[in-house]
Amino acid sequence: MKLIYIAYGNVSVFDWVPQIEVLQMASLAINHAGLGSVKECIHFGVPMIVIPMGRDHADIAKRVEYHKMGTALQVEEISPQIMVDKISNLQKNVLVSSNLQKMKYIFQKESTNEKLLYLIKEML
Repeated sequence: MKLIYIAYGNVSVFDWVPQIEVLQMASLAINHAGLGSVKECIHFGVPMIVIPMGRDHADIAKRVEYHKMGTALQVEEISPQIMVDKISNLQKNVLVSSNLQKMKYIFQKESTNEKLLYLIKEML
């Protein structure tokens, strides 16, 4: 891990980090609205600020907002004050944490159903 920048003493920016390990300790994640990153945030109950960068990211960002698991921003909208406001609002929002837990349960249930279906198909 190569440290690029530190601001305010409690924010660090790296070239690369082991995302799973970091999410286990994180209270908020800022990501590109990729499906893998969003699913990992849901799994660990981490509120998100998503900034879509392409492909299906805009649709995924809309779903994050629709299900109130975080907030979306466009690259053009980013400013220090907007980021501070979004982070502050998410950290205070109890509904976001609750919705993340509900979605985690749904994902786990679906995953279990898929595994059972696979086993049944194999047995047949």
